[in-house]
Formats: sequence, C-alpha cells, structure tokens
Amino acid sequence: MKKKLIIFLISICFLFFNFGFSVRAEEGKAKVPETIEGGIQMVKTMIKAGSVQLPQNIKTMWQDDVLPVWGKMYAWFKDNIGDWVREKIRQREPAVKKSFELEKGEMAQDIKKEAPKISEHLKYFWQEIKKLFNNN
Repeated sequence: MKKKLIIFLISICFLFFNFGFSVRAEEGKAKVPETIEGGIQMVKTMIKAGSVQLPQNIKTMWQDDVLPVWGKMYAWFKDNIGDWVREKIRQREPAVKKSFELEKGEMAQDIKKEAPKISEHLKYFWQEIKKLFNNN
C-alpha cells in the first residue's frame, strides 16, 4: 500500500513539474483561469502536454546528462583506481582461500555436531503433527 502511494505521489510530482513548462500563454506568462471550466480546461491541457513532454524530457536528461557523467566516472575509476584494486585483490587471494578452507572445516564440524539435534527436533515436530491429525 505504501509503495503504491509513494509511486503515485512521485508520478504526480513529475506531472506538475512538467505543467509549468507545458502551459504557454501570452507574453510567456500563464494566466489564472477566471472560471472553473477554464481551470478544468487548463488542467486538461497541462496533463496532455505533460504526458507527451515527460518521457521526452526524461530521455533527453538521461542521454545528455546522466550517461556522459557516469561514463566519465567509470573511465576515471578504471584509469586511477582499477589497477590498484586489482592488485590488492591479487595480494589477498591466498589469505582469502586459506580462510575459506578454515571456515569450510569449521562448518563441517558444526554440521556433525548439530545434525543429531536437528533430527531430534524434526522427529518431535513430526510427532506433534501426527497428534494434531489423529485427534480430529
């Protein structure tokens, strides 16, 4: 419910953001409608213009602003930090493998120790379920 409400409110905000750009009046200023019918007509015009302009505006912003910035950030990271990160990973690889093997051994011991307890719990659980169905 909350997710739907948030999506709805964001959609309304985007539409109203575009309304200011989509309403054209004399001398570049929007007129305040004098009647309710005029207000309704103005809202319809804004919704129609906003529904056309919103996807175009988002596409333009994405292609002209977002993608070039992210591309530059990726190139800078790759040139300046990427090699350093790769080297650190290579240096730590033997230690990580050793730690992984130790954890694997510890987990195997834990499983051997805990498996009998789990099977006892499952047997008890199964007996309780049988009791529920036998009593009915």
